[in-house]
Amino acid sequence: MAKGTTKAEADKLRKQASDLADQGRYSEALALLTQALERYQAVLEADHPLIVLMHNDIAQQYFNLGDLKNSESHYKLMLTCSQSSFAALSRLEANDKNIPAFVGTELNNLAALYFKQGRWTESVEIFERALTIQLSTIGSDHPEYARTLNNLGVVLASDNNLERAEQCYGQALKIRKQALGENHKDYAMSLHNLGRLKTCQGNYIEARSYLNKALNIRKRVLTENHPEIAASYFGMGELALSQGQASKAVEYHQKALELRLKVLGSNNTEAGASYFALGAAAEKLGNIDQARQSYAQALKIRNDVLGSNHRDTRKTVLALALVNGNSQLLTKI
Repeated sequence: MAKGTTKAEADKLRKQASDLADQGRYSEALALLTQALERYQAVLEADHPLIVLMHNDIAQQYFNLGDLKNSESHYKLMLTCSQSSFAALSRLEANDKNIPAFVGTELNNLAALYFKQGRWTESVEIFERALTIQLSTIGSDHPEYARTLNNLGVVLASDNNLERAEQCYGQALKIRKQALGENHKDYAMSLHNLGRLKTCQGNYIEARSYLNKALNIRKRVLTENHPEIAASYFGMGELALSQGQASKAVEYHQKALELRLKVLGSNNTEAGASYFALGAAAEKLGNIDQARQSYAQALKIRNDVLGSNHRDTRKTVLALALVNGNSQLLTKI
């Protein structure tokens, strides 16, 4: 097969995969990306930028599906394929003008993976390096800069640094509104994250406003089975439970879980979060058997995907121990 034809086919596969990923069809996107990588590898040098970007794209789809091990494997391949990226990461020369702009994106994705793995300190450090690189390469009004700000905000919020998280979310929202408009899924994501943060702060009126706006945008611009719609249901469930509306919380979390199982499968962090949330809501309602079953399912997923030492896994062990009245399990925490 002619070299140009092979690359053209790979380019087409990559474009199709990108469209599928935008629709939340991550498994299908991954299959096409794997085929595209094979075609690129047949005609390009191992350190060609397209090879680097393909490993990044594949890692991202594994990340979306909750397969953190394969995601990390491809991120490592990405780094070893690209001397410029590897040098930038290993020497941490964030002010080097020769660093290509895509290194900021690579760092962003790697930091998001570390966060999922529970490596929070490393995650924050890498996000901050990514922002420094992006500031000098693409500027502070670029959507990729906003994406890094948003991701850093997620880590900070999870660590209860709500004030700084709100600053990151607010800045990302402003950039996305100007660069992408108010009818874009990334703008909806910023609204959603602000809504979840307001729930944590107890500002329920503001939380509902943000979450409703995000959900309405997502329903307009995304396919009905998109995982980000499930995330909106999850956020609404969190708000309902915080307001003492446990029955309503169960309804939202069940919708989120059903959609996540349909689109992402059962063995991923998002499904684990939904099972845990359902356990908490059932416990509030006094449905101890249901709470026990949901916590146990969450624990199985989190042990498999995150490992026994991850904070979310340990949190689930504690919840299950308390609902069982089993003090022996507490020794595992």
